[in-house]
Amino acid sequence: MAPLTVMMVAEKPMLAESIAKILADGKVEKRKGWNNVCSVSEYCGLFQGQSAIFKVTSTCGHIMSLDFPSKMNNWEKVDPVMLFSSSTAKKEANPKMRMNE
Repeated sequence: MAPLTVMMVAEKPMLAESIAKILADGKVEKRKGWNNVCSVSEYCGLFQGQSAIFKVTSTCGHIMSLDFPSKMNNWEKVDPVMLFSSSTAKKEANPKMRMNE
C-alpha cells in the first residue's frame, strides 16, 4: 500500500518550518513550493498507524481581500453608513504570489 500524504498549512512560513522540524525530530527535507514563494517541508512518519509523507507549508500574507465597489471608495463623497449595506468584491490580495491557485 502506498503511503498516505498528509498536508498541513500554517499561517506563517516560520511556523510551518518549526512545526515540521519538531514533528519530524529535525529530519526534514525542505523545497520551494510550486509558486516559488512558500516552501514545503516534507518528512516521513506515521498517521493513524499508517506510513505517511507529511507536507507542511504555509500561506504568505493575505490570500484574499474584500473591497468596496469603486463608486464607494471616495471617502469624501460616501456616507460611511452606506458601507454597511454595500456589496463587496472578493479579490486576490497579491496576484503575483499566486496563492489562490
